[in-house]
Amino acid sequence: MLAAIYTGFLFGQAKGRDLWLSPALPVHLLVQALVAGASILAIFGIVIPSNPATKHLLHDMVLWGLLANGFIVLVGELWMLHGTQDAAQAARLILRGVYSRLFWGMVIGVGHVLPVLLLALIPGTLIGVTCLAGLCALAGLLVFEHLWLIAGQTVPLS
Repeated sequence: MLAAIYTGFLFGQAKGRDLWLSPALPVHLLVQALVAGASILAIFGIVIPSNPATKHLLHDMVLWGLLANGFIVLVGELWMLHGTQDAAQAARLILRGVYSRLFWGMVIGVGHVLPVLLLALIPGTLIGVTCLAGLCALAGLLVFEHLWLIAGQTVPLS
């Protein structure tokens, strides 16, 4: 968790890449680390038996972590007012530009909506459901990180 928070501060030192200068980035990376960790443990839960309390905890961590991450992504990182034109342009590339299909389809659809629906609508703490939701969440996190890095570098420095 500390490495995730520290990475947010490292990105904050990249002064030429305005999209990465968000004050919410350390918190965002912390939430992503929690979602990724719970997802990985849920996937391992298929082969490593665990008690029902652990399964329930992983289920809840993935569900609430995805809800928090979706809020941070949409409101805190992309739709908020940006301090510079370059940051706003990079966010537009993700929301409505060349990266929008990947963002809305993979990050939001597969990486957030699908796992949240699986976790919220299927009763109980079936480890297979949590595992599938975790796989979807990890795919969404991977694509978001790729888009976040590439969009931040797409805007020319001069």
